[in-house]
Amino acid sequence: MCRVIAVSNQKGGVGKTVSCVNLGIGLAQEGKKVLLIDADPQGSLTISLGYEEPDEMEYSLATLMMNIVNDEKLNIEKTILYHKEGVDLIPANIELSAIEVSLVNAMSRELILRSMVDRLREFYDYIIIDCMPSLGMMTINALACADSVLIPVQAAYLPVKGLQQLIKTIGRVKKQLNPKLKIEGILLTMVDNRTNYARDISLMVYDTYSASIKVFGTEIPMSVRASEVSVEGGSIYSYDPKGKAAFAYMALTKEVLKEDKISMHRLDGVIAVLKEHDVLLPREYVQTGESDCESGYRMTVQLLDSRKRPDAVICANNYIAYGCVMALHDRGILIPDEIRVITFDDYPFSQILRPMLSVVDIDVYDMGMQAGKYILQKIRKPNLYIQSHITVPSLIVRGST
Repeated sequence: MCRVIAVSNQKGGVGKTVSCVNLGIGLAQEGKKVLLIDADPQGSLTISLGYEEPDEMEYSLATLMMNIVNDEKLNIEKTILYHKEGVDLIPANIELSAIEVSLVNAMSRELILRSMVDRLREFYDYIIIDCMPSLGMMTINALACADSVLIPVQAAYLPVKGLQQLIKTIGRVKKQLNPKLKIEGILLTMVDNRTNYARDISLMVYDTYSASIKVFGTEIPMSVRASEVSVEGGSIYSYDPKGKAAFAYMALTKEVLKEDKISMHRLDGVIAVLKEHDVLLPREYVQTGESDCESGYRMTVQLLDSRKRPDAVICANNYIAYGCVMALHDRGILIPDEIRVITFDDYPFSQILRPMLSVVDIDVYDMGMQAGKYILQKIRKPNLYIQSHITVPSLIVRGST
């Protein structure tokens, strides 16, 4: 299942392109198939990957978008470039600046890039879009086709103050064009922790945004080597593999992957069981979104509008399950007579919804007890060998199945 991440900030010079390059190549080093899309007429991503004269390229993102506007055949194979560090690239050049003018009279102008990206999803695990430093039509196109937005912010006062405008734009795109869009997180870049100023800015970002938006635990440090790497046409991993910036981008890559792992392992488990019983799960039945009730409602409506209504729904958590049940009630669909519902974890809604939801639950109280016992025993007897304890999930069957 492909994830499309737009890397965006209307402020220039905050590390968007460097973050695109090193996150993309970091994901490729983890075995992921990655496509980078340069959506900036300056061609910074293209140049950073070693293509020094993007304006001389015959095929670019502008070519593909004009193919779509004119309803012509896409020359995707001729446009995609392969980089030696394992990522594919759709380059950009100055022709892209003319696209925004051309889009003024185009049908569904905000969705031109989406129609192209949707055709590429099946070939990649991650598609990362380097947005231009503005909130113009190209950036709106990138947000309209993305699953999430990663926001690099320089650890300085003015870039942080400009965040609010970008967040409002993301909210409007989510409401009007792309309901599944979420904020991947805020990434602090060019952080000089030797200064009180940088530390104060970091604290301000956490205090202001962390309650509602993820702020990555990883911070990208100020590094001369990181600023030099663009000249070399590759990643920080090849240019300065033992430097602090390389370790920071490795940590960011792990953090991005961690977000997917639990949900993806659950999905892989479901798919494996279905395959054992010769049941294939069509991609349209796999819905992704935020872990809240609104997203659960929206994803359920999309499932119900599929070519064939599903027999059952598996929800990743209680909040999504709540939205799912509300959507089914609004459509007049009976649970479990017409559709069965099961969710993970038994909190906070499973037992108050009607019918009560069947759940796969892990006893977190038992997990806490085992952690407490283990640490106390090791403190009292450091040389004591303690056998591993495993908390297994339990199935609680209720009225929804």
